[in-house]
Amino acid sequence: MEISEGAAICPHYGWRRDSAATSPPYMPPGTVLQDQYLVGRALGQAGSGFTYLAWDQTLARKVELKEFFPKGIATRLPGAVTAPRTGQKQIFLQSLEEFRQEDPEVVAAENSFRANGSGYLVMQSLKESRMRRHPRRSNRLV
Repeated sequence: MEISEGAAICPHYGWRRDSAATSPPYMPPGTVLQDQYLVGRALGQAGSGFTYLAWDQTLARKVELKEFFPKGIATRLPGAVTAPRTGQKQIFLQSLEEFRQEDPEVVAAENSFRANGSGYLVMQSLKESRMRRHPRRSNRLV
């Protein structure tokens, strides 16, 4: 995610503003959580949820946002709300608590919070952290 200055096509990634929105069960791009995190595109699903590229509006930087959304137990409602499927409320709530306490990524998370009926972990963008650890090397031969 980069500032596009309102361009119809993102100059950084080629995303078209008029392109079709991501389909459920993902949160729609543009969803704002905690008045701070602007949800971008979904990066995929793993374990108990989805991971999104997001923009931290307070710190003006990219982050990865992991959303608790266990396959087969959760459903997406209007407004990006997550809810348990019929008859799955108890297991959903138990799994949510486990997600917040036992997920190994909680240790690496910069922030965690509950919103829209779900739990979220905010982590440094993997791309950003790789760039900091491995600055671009010169390809010139000496």
